[in-house]
Parts: sequence; structure tokens; C-alpha cells
Amino acid sequence: MHRKKFLLEMLLYSAWLPLSILLISFYRFYSFHPDGNALAADLVPMLVNFIYLFLIALPSAVPVTIALRLIYRRTKITAFAVGAVTVPLATFAGLVGGLLGPLGIFLYVQVAGLPAWIALGTLVLIGNIRNRKKV
Repeated sequence: MHRKKFLLEMLLYSAWLPLSILLISFYRFYSFHPDGNALAADLVPMLVNFIYLFLIALPSAVPVTIALRLIYRRTKITAFAVGAVTVPLATFAGLVGGLLGPLGIFLYVQVAGLPAWIALGTLVLIGNIRNRKKV
């Protein structure tokens, strides 16, 4: 049961990437539409495309989310600081990677998520140095 709960939490927490891409896309393409009727006609195809985006972008966000969760277990303030840098960077990387297709989204988000993994590795090294017994 614990494994299912962890998996559901990871999928829920990883929804930040597709939702942020959806909000940016909606703002970019539909917020300043001169004709109000065209917005309703364009909204249905956008929501259909969102299902595709959700299936592609959600697995791309899982490794970054895991890194941020592991940082959060160690220090909360560092997790918020790293997340404030990594999440917008990964969101815009996902937008740019979307031009190259699903593989582009995944690769660009992973490269943009490297600061989270570097911060986690640094925290682990600092923890190992502090906990090392002196001989």
C-alpha cells in the first residue's frame, strides 16, 4: 500500500509541468484574442492537445520532482530555493522542447532539472562529511 501511495503522490506532484505549460500556452495564444467567439472554438482542440501534453510532460517531470522531494526531506528552505529556480527553468525548457516532440520535452526538462540533482548531491556530500567519524 505504501508503494501505491508514493507513486500516486509522485504523479500528483509531477503535474506542475503540464499544468504550467498549459497556463503559459493559454496565456500566450488565447488571452488577447480579438474575437470572443473564436476563443470557444479554439478551446476544444487545445484541451484535446492538453491530454497529449499531459501524457508526455508528466513522466518528464517525475525525476525533477523526486530530486526536489529528496531535498525537501533534508532541508525545506533549500528545496524551496532550488524549486524556485528549477521549476520555471524546466517549464520553459519543456515549452522549447515541445517544438522537437516528446523526446525533446523529456531531454530538455532533464537538462533543466540538473540544478536540483546537483543541489541534492551537494547536500548528501555535506551530510556525509558532517556525519563522518573522526579517527
